[in-house]
Amino acid sequence: RLPSLDAVAEAADALALDMHRPFCSGGVTLQPSVSIGVAVLRNEASPEELLRQADTALYHAKAQGRGRAAVFDPSMDVNNSRRVRLAAELRRAIDEDEFELHYQPVVELETGRIVTVEALIRWRHPEEGLLTPDRFLAETDAMGLLPELGRRSLIEATQRFAEVNARGIPHPVRVTVNLSASELGASAVSNVTVALARSGLEPRLLVLEITEDVII
Repeated sequence: RLPSLDAVAEAADALALDMHRPFCSGGVTLQPSVSIGVAVLRNEASPEELLRQADTALYHAKAQGRGRAAVFDPSMDVNNSRRVRLAAELRRAIDEDEFELHYQPVVELETGRIVTVEALIRWRHPEEGLLTPDRFLAETDAMGLLPELGRRSLIEATQRFAEVNARGIPHPVRVTVNLSASELGASAVSNVTVALARSGLEPRLLVLEITEDVII
């Protein structure tokens, strides 16, 4: 029995940190990561309500960067309502292909030519207009939808710039695609291989950029 909410939070943080320690299994060093949601019984809440609160706190912990712990607070319910609504919208957006890539050029100052473009994801929301990643990417990742979104982006970017470079331009243009931590799973190499094969883009013209969350 812990004496206060602060003590509960400290114990949960310590558990999350302890679970992050690397260990060896079958000659392979593994470093797991867990997120923890904590709910404290108040006002004779039902078991179902307690589990719901813990799940809400867990989502909050993941949204803060994973590998963390969070204790449920009633203010989280406001964000949870938004999460429920956004979850349905994101699934629909992927099904209906509402995401699109915009390309930011990198220009060689001496010659003025475009040497590279960076593919940037945007959401063409039917009611709110064009949304930048800060409005949806963390939720997409927390819901486990980011690998699928990344796979589609990779296919589109390689296809688009295979077509651009096939026009006989004097200097080929490279395309950069960002990869987050959740996209670097077992299917990462396969996704890149399929995208290159399907598009015909020369492998040297594809740049995979590792985002900061992978290093963190």
